[in-house]
Order: sequence, then C-alpha cells, then structure tokens
Amino acid sequence: MKHLSALLLCLLLLTPAAAQSLTPSQMREDLNKMADLIRRCHPDPFHAASEAEFDQLLARLRDRCDRQIELNEFFFILMELAYLLKDPHTTVQKKYDGPFLGIRLVWAHDGLVVSWADESCGLKSGDKILSVGGLNPVDLEELLISVIPAENRYWVRSMAEDMLVWGAFLEYLGLARENKVALVVEDGLGKVLSLDVPMRTSPLSEDLETNRIPVGWSIDNEASLGVFYLDEHRGTEAIRVPLEAFFRAVRDNRIRRIAIDVREKRGGISDYYEFLRYLPVHRSGWFSYFSPRVRGFSVLIRYSPEATDQLNYSKESGFWRYNPLEQWFTFGWYAHPPDPDLVFYGDVFILTTNNTFSAASNYPIFFQDNNLAKVIGEPPGQAPSQFSDTLRFTLPNSRISLIVSHKHFTRPAPERDPADFLYPDVFIPRTVQDIRLGRDAVMEWLLAPGANHEHRSADRLKDIDGRIR
Repeated sequence: MKHLSALLLCLLLLTPAAAQSLTPSQMREDLNKMADLIRRCHPDPFHAASEAEFDQLLARLRDRCDRQIELNEFFFILMELAYLLKDPHTTVQKKYDGPFLGIRLVWAHDGLVVSWADESCGLKSGDKILSVGGLNPVDLEELLISVIPAENRYWVRSMAEDMLVWGAFLEYLGLARENKVALVVEDGLGKVLSLDVPMRTSPLSEDLETNRIPVGWSIDNEASLGVFYLDEHRGTEAIRVPLEAFFRAVRDNRIRRIAIDVREKRGGISDYYEFLRYLPVHRSGWFSYFSPRVRGFSVLIRYSPEATDQLNYSKESGFWRYNPLEQWFTFGWYAHPPDPDLVFYGDVFILTTNNTFSAASNYPIFFQDNNLAKVIGEPPGQAPSQFSDTLRFTLPNSRISLIVSHKHFTRPAPERDPADFLYPDVFIPRTVQDIRLGRDAVMEWLLAPGANHEHRSADRLKDIDGRIR
C-alpha cells in the first residue's frame, strides 16, 4: 500500500520564490476540480460530514475567492475542504516557500518542547513552550484539531511538530505577525521567558539529520533482546536481506525477545507480512499454504476513470471488497521462512509513537489484532480501520497537488471497532523530561531486568502443532 504522510510533503524546504497570485475564476475552477475528484474517487466521501454540508462549505469557500489571493492563502482554503473528510490521506500538498522558525519541536505527552534551536532565535533545546501567539498548548491543540485533516489527535500532534515552524501556517492561524511569533517558554531550571522569535528565510542545516541508516538491527545479549528498526521505507526487497540476517543473529545468540521499532516510520509500503516468515503463524503440511493462523485487513476499493488511469484497473466504476479469507493464500506463502530453524517463538514487541502513520501503522494494528505482539509506546497517528492508497492529481491553475484515498481498509479484528486510534498494550509516553535528557523510556522499559515484563520459559513455548520447541 503505497502512501506517504499527507501533510508532511507540504513542508519540503525549497529556495523561497516570489508570491504567486490567483484570480477568482482560477481558484473557483480548482475548488470545483478538487470537489469533483473527491466525489468520484473517494470510497466514502461523506462519512464524516453529509453531502449537503460538503456542498455548503464548498459554496462558502467559493464566495471567499472574490479577489486576487496569494498561493499560500488559497492553499489553506483548499485545506478547509479536505479537512471535512477527516482523512489524512485525502488532502492538498504544496512546496514550502518560507519563512519558518529556526527550531524543531516535539509534542510530548506533557507539553510542547523544543528539541533543537538555532542560536539566533533565543531558544534552546529542552525549552517547554507555554504559549504560542498567546495560546497555551491545550487551546492550541484544539485549534489544530479543527484545521489539520486527521483521524485522531495523535496525528495532529505529530503534524504540529512540522507545521508550527512554518511561517505561512502560523500566520493563517493568527499566531504570527510581521515574521515574528510571540512565545512563552520555561527552561529546564523553571525560568519563564517571553520572546518575540523572528522567522528564518533559509532552510535548516542538513547536519541536523541523523546518520542512522533507514533500516537496521541490533542484538543485546545481556537483555536477550533483538531490535529491528524501520525509520524509512526503501522497498520490500531492501528489508529482506537485513531481516534474514537479524533472525539468524537472534537464533545464533538464543535471543528470547525481539522488538520491531516503527516509531519514526510515517509511510511507505505495508511490508509487515515479511515478518510472518519468521513467526509461528503457519499450520503443518500442504494446508499451511492456504490457511495461516492470521487474519488480514479487508479492503474496499472504489473504481473510477482516474484510478484506472493511474493503476491500470480493468473497470472504471463501482466497488469491490476482498476479505481476509481471500488473503489467506497470500499469507500462507509469506509464512514460510528461508530456513525453518529461524522461526522465532519468543516475545515480540512493536514500538510506536504518534509519528507511526499510514503503512507503518499497519504493523501495530496487524500484530495486536492477531495477538502476535504487544504494542509498546504511544498510540499511532492512524485509525485501525482507515482510508488510504492515494491517487495523485495536480490542480490546473494553482498547480497544488491533491491526493485522494481510493480504498478503505478494515482492521483484522473488526469486532474491536469503532476506534479512532489503537491503544498500546503498554503505554509509555514521551515526556518533556525525556526530551531534555535525551532519554528513550521505551528502550529503558525493554532493557529493565524483568521488572516490567515476563520472560517466557523455553519449555513452555509450543508451536501451533503442539510440539515443544
């Protein structure tokens, strides 16, 4: 399932360009085009608001396009229409054109905190933000919930970390004036400061990026723990070699617990099934290829001329649903490892944060719904049953990109719905103090010597055929 986090692409940092203006007729044409594409392509465009409400908002937005408007302002008008669907995979995207704050933010469980700051802005890492433009974090969050397309508040918090450094967005919310933002912060010693923080006109330095490779793993023999992490998707083939190497190391070192870390994975392809090769989900004999012991997502596809054009479907209208039973054959093939000795029978954990989104969120959903693993950390930014798999368009006049979901995925355990987020089995939130100290509380929990989790004895581990392993 190819999809990326929706609003993250709004923040691509490019060289600032001259402001572009649009005429009323150009904006109305783009609005109408966007509305028509949503109606034709989305599997349930009026699930969050009625068609009448959609039409009423569209008419109000058209009325606001009664003068020349700059591109940034029109972008936020389009966002208002997208927001009505409350689907983060149906939204608009544009390239960032500055200015922006010279800071990076983390929305921790107990507040908004600066994780990095340019020396010139007067802030420093670890400063807790008490207000932005006069709004405290509680009121700010409620404001953001009303403008950012999302299925839950956890994705709003994740996107706020990016959006609240964008000058155009801060001005749209009325939180910035004349390229300055009034911030009240509390430093690590409890001192409260009021600052007018100026905007930058140049991108943040690339040396702030981590040097960690996108996919990797580690083994801790003392804790009997192996961690496989995916920060970024680089294709299914890219994980198969390190994944096999990981499980060989797990076997050779007699590791009893593994963790799959998708805390920073915001999209890509749902390749969680690759892990099924190494878990005891298959039955014995030839029947194993048809009936593994897992349930998959059921999927509703909406066909349209646009979907057929982009994805080569054989039909241009109607719907089709395929259910978990129809996926068993596929999962059956995936359930067999390159080497039977690599099947892992110990404890499995999935590590998540609010940044775990889109394809990445299918890891905790699938593993928790099938009782294959415990989810540790914070709720992901995606609902367990969700719209996704986007079609991509360019609006004719503004050249703003539009993405529209054309599928709806129902979680493997639909009896657990309705739910707008998946709650972890063990909730370990990031805190302001964690950010200040550079502490990873989830890993501390995993590495703690038996205080927070059980170690299952090898003589009690059985595969599904009842054999002692």
